[in-house]
Amino acid sequence: MEMSDEMPTRAVADYLQAIFAIASEGRAVIGARVAEWLGVTPPTVVGMIHRLARDGLVEMNERKEISLTPKGEGLAAVMLRRHMLAERLLAEVIGLEWHKVHHEAHSFEHAISAEVEQKLTALLGEPTTCPHGNPIPGTAGAYAPPGVLSPLSEVREGERVVIDRISEEAELDQRALEYMERNRLMPGQELVVQEVAPYAGTISVWNGDEKVTVGLRIAAKIRVRAASLPAGHRQSS
Repeated sequence: MEMSDEMPTRAVADYLQAIFAIASEGRAVIGARVAEWLGVTPPTVVGMIHRLARDGLVEMNERKEISLTPKGEGLAAVMLRRHMLAERLLAEVIGLEWHKVHHEAHSFEHAISAEVEQKLTALLGEPTTCPHGNPIPGTAGAYAPPGVLSPLSEVREGERVVIDRISEEAELDQRALEYMERNRLMPGQELVVQEVAPYAGTISVWNGDEKVTVGLRIAAKIRVRAASLPAGHRQSS
């Protein structure tokens, strides 16, 4: 299918991608959550949502929950796909550190044309996930259905799990990503939960022969599957 280069402004694209990502996590999209995601004030979100609704990109129900229209979802998917391809390029071709690629990709994803997107996809071997394990829209990658993945923060002591992906919300926190990279808390890594300490706000895991302690706030954004499931286990819902 031929892709258009008539893309939204950067501000509009940021909102569409945020709404798309929050919804993909199975969470209700409300103004306060979008504001937190983008680091802006709630009044700013209200103004932009009205603009997006006027342009036929979003809708809002009686509970003030926001959803993308087919047009809005299509634009969000294109921009997110180009962002993730840019991440792959930075990580695999340029060799940029894993924790830096999200921030850097955001700087030039808007400059990627439809033609460049197609060539990047071929160059990178038609990847289905970003370097953080999240599915690339429009590919064979898909978010696992409920019950397959769990936040690391909810895994019980003694259980063996494999990191499947890092939530897209966590990608906004470069310091958290740096900590994950330094301690090899990355997709494909097998862990054994050693101790869960809610009173201390931490969870400790064995990562190989190294013990790593993670704050529950960060652990909640690390999605894991049981180690008995095959690598790359993804089903469409």
